Amino acid sequence: GKEGCADVTTRQNWQIRGVTLPDVPEILDGLRSVGLTSLQSGMDNVRNPVGNPLAGIDPDEIVDTRPYTNLLSAYITNNSEGNLAITNLPRKWNVCVIGTHDLFEHPHINDLAYMPAEKDGKFGFNLLVGGFISPKRWGEALPLDAWVPGDDIIPVCKAVLEAYRDLGTRGNRQKTRMMW
Repeated sequence: GKEGCADVTTRQNWQIRGVTLPDVPEILDGLRSVGLTSLQSGMDNVRNPVGNPLAGIDPDEIVDTRPYTNLLSAYITNNSEGNLAITNLPRKWNVCVIGTHDLFEHPHINDLAYMPAEKDGKFGFNLLVGGFISPKRWGEALPLDAWVPGDDIIPVCKAVLEAYRDLGTRGNRQKTRMMW
């Protein structure tokens, strides 16, 4: 665009400003060439999975979140082809994987948060569900009192999303988030 401006959001997205219509195909091709997509990034869809922004280099890292957020992204977008099974949600939906005690990922305002935890000597995640934030209110995610092995993040995400898609409240946009 004219001003050459882009923002990095708290959900670790790029917002590119001032794009002109003739430039869109080249921009989208460039994004795809480096593994980025705008697929399912707006409306009533799953937003991009958020992990530790210092993943892999954080000296206080509990777990490198990149493999998990990459798996979630591949599921959510069907490897950048589009996942129609989870595109018609009652409202937008956020997911994160926590990598450090610093909680850069804001687990308490995500619809689903994977909190690193060990159980019987095996690595996995405790789950938080139902958090959100809006200009009018916020609700803190609640512990689900469930632990899942690291290998099960996709089946768990799928089950939670399908339940929300099929049973979630629709109508009043202020009360259509998963926490309701």
